[in-house]
Amino acid sequence: MNAQHDSYRFGDGSNEPVYLTNGCCESTDHVDAALFERLGLEAGSDHGAFYPLTDRELKYIGEDYADVASGFGAHLGYSALYQGGKYLMPSIELYFGEGGNVTSEAALAYGKVFVDDVKGRISGIGGHVFLEEEHDEDRHLIQVLVPVEYVMSKTEDFDAWKAHLEDVLLKSDLAVEVTDSPAP
Repeated sequence: MNAQHDSYRFGDGSNEPVYLTNGCCESTDHVDAALFERLGLEAGSDHGAFYPLTDRELKYIGEDYADVASGFGAHLGYSALYQGGKYLMPSIELYFGEGGNVTSEAALAYGKVFVDDVKGRISGIGGHVFLEEEHDEDRHLIQVLVPVEYVMSKTEDFDAWKAHLEDVLLKSDLAVEVTDSPAP
């Protein structure tokens, strides 16, 4: 590990994705202008402060969900730095917690099959898909990393990007196994 990597609490994105924006589209402050400069990445600003997305990139994230993954949905506010590149990161939380009608095992089984179903499409455009088991005590997490350049070349705005996810990149006929009663 180099000194530059050590200086970033969440890493520099070389080994695993680092969140650039959260679900509310706010900068996570996990990286800074110096790292972007070193990587040759453009950034924007928010009230004069470093913001990891340019104005052109910012229009593709929002506090919304894409209707994918058998009703789990993908949060569309996230973006990430990974292996020197910027990605939009639709994030699918496979919730199995209290009041839900999916067990942890069923959610995980669905997640594995869903990742296998979409991985070829995502890797074919230069993206990545990660499944994190027990991201929190009540959910597994699928992170879908789509290169920002791909999104900007295929869609003109947020609504078109959301539709592209639903109709092309994350389209799947898979269904999760549900129980008759809510999980304990």
